[in-house]
Amino acid sequence: MWLWNFQGIFIFISWILNLIIIHWNDKIIQKTNSIGKRINRLCYYELVFIIVSMGNNIFYILTLGYLPSPSLLFFILVLVSLIGMGAFGTFLAFFSLKHLNERGVIKFV
Repeated sequence: MWLWNFQGIFIFISWILNLIIIHWNDKIIQKTNSIGKRINRLCYYELVFIIVSMGNNIFYILTLGYLPSPSLLFFILVLVSLIGMGAFGTFLAFFSLKHLNERGVIKFV
């Protein structure tokens, strides 16, 4: 039982951190160069993906309540959306740090 609570907390924290990264990128990133434009597009894709992912999760939870055993396709769809949400957030953070390193705001070795 504790595993499901941990997963729910992890998903909620991941969702909140993705939204914070998107908001931060909108304020900080220069949209005039190529990496800034790419990051800006990734932010919009991430927002759409978060909305679709949450819709998939809600649909899956509703089908769990009514069907005795939902198909494997539903499970795979939800799993892909959760992994995708984490992957989009990771790529977004990587490109943001790369852009800030090129601008000289943050120095990496």
